[in-house]
Amino acid sequence: MQSPKVLISGFSYAFPYYFKVWEFYPDKSRLFFVLPKLWVDRQGKIRLELPRRPEFNVIPAGVVSYGSQSLFWKLGGLLKGFMPKTLLLLPYFRLIKGVKIYYHISEPHLLTTFFNALAARLCGMRYVCYTWQNLPPAERLSGLKLKLSN
Repeated sequence: MQSPKVLISGFSYAFPYYFKVWEFYPDKSRLFFVLPKLWVDRQGKIRLELPRRPEFNVIPAGVVSYGSQSLFWKLGGLLKGFMPKTLLLLPYFRLIKGVKIYYHISEPHLLTTFFNALAARLCGMRYVCYTWQNLPPAERLSGLKLKLSN
């Protein structure tokens, strides 16, 4: 049986060690990554450029928001890691490349997660969101962000 084709995205892949998860995938030609070409973290103290991984199909994308540092002021944190190019490429990956699974690393309360889940559903893809978040929204958020998250 052939391994499924998978589209993978998320700002966590700015850190090269996240690729280790996929090094054991039996057929790397069936994996497609859309990743931030640049990630800025901790008020600009950390700047990571997309690592070169010739064994993977990696497409660089621009990021709208790095979290609190954003053009979108209050919504900046909710758009953390948002890459519009991913949404534009989803129909291509589904219809032309035959990708059926969209694996996205994100935080569950982000608008980025919602937009990606909705787009994947509209394209007929299964959406898998991996998250490390384990606190209820009311313990992390307040005001407008909590209302939008809920």
